[in-house]
Amino acid sequence: MTGTPYVLPAPPTVIAINDLLAADGSMLTWIGYDGSVWPISGAMAPWLNAQSGVVIQDIKGLMGQFKILDQQGARQDGADFEDAVWDPLEIDYTFLVGGMDPRTFRNTARGFIASWDPKQLGRLVWFSSQLGEWWLPQRLLKGPTDTLKKAPAMMTSATLSMAGRADYPFWTSFDSTSRQVATGPSTLADPLGIAPPGWLPLSNRGDQTGWSRFILQGPGIFGVGDADSGNTVTIGPVPAGVQLLVTTLRRRRGIVEMNTNTNMYPLMSGSFATGIAPATPAGPTQVNIPVSVTGAVAGQTQILASLTPYRKWPE
Repeated sequence: MTGTPYVLPAPPTVIAINDLLAADGSMLTWIGYDGSVWPISGAMAPWLNAQSGVVIQDIKGLMGQFKILDQQGARQDGADFEDAVWDPLEIDYTFLVGGMDPRTFRNTARGFIASWDPKQLGRLVWFSSQLGEWWLPQRLLKGPTDTLKKAPAMMTSATLSMAGRADYPFWTSFDSTSRQVATGPSTLADPLGIAPPGWLPLSNRGDQTGWSRFILQGPGIFGVGDADSGNTVTIGPVPAGVQLLVTTLRRRRGIVEMNTNTNMYPLMSGSFATGIAPATPAGPTQVNIPVSVTGAVAGQTQILASLTPYRKWPE
């Protein structure tokens, strides 16, 4: 995932420039499923008295809701906590759409509504100087239901009350990644020279437990640490040129060949069961995952690790 290409609807005002330099506020941008970019709050948003565009008037439901799963006997006082599961996240919006004239207003409203779809995902991007950029993929849940109080031919602004749904309820940001490439039949090294040989450093800056992913490219037999648990999972032999995607997230745990999506579980001995702890007030949680290989070919055999951070709240 690359950064959001923020596009100003018009040359920035002095107030917008001052807001950007102050670095105290947040910026919200809606990126439609069609790729259109709509700054809706903060320094990049339009000033509707002087510019056409869309701004957000209010927003509700930025954090998802959940269910507590308990067990309770018929004669038991209280309950035994088992787990908590999160529901899809539903966000209610009120937008104000404005144009410098009726034609511009209609074009703006039509384009913004077209950027939402119940079958395809856009994303709401939230940027703050404290936490950086986080985003939430979502689809249209409820279309506008507002009453138009003027003849449409005369309108230059209107409110749009809408709702979006995120199937997965957590905000996400840029992956933490690291890579080791074979330098011999049983040796690995970081091509950037940052990490020690045989180690994959990952960090989790979210407030949810993180789960690593690995792309293994053969030939070779790989030994991959189960996070920092001290356990090792053996994968292989992986044939030359074959790429395997190994996912440790509990609800998506698996190992498949990337080109054909073939299940490659028979190549794995052991299992991944350990996540990477959430960040603390002191900063991201850092973990060094040990990795080894035998039967490798220098410059061809390699392993890439990544971790996606997740948060309940975007700033």
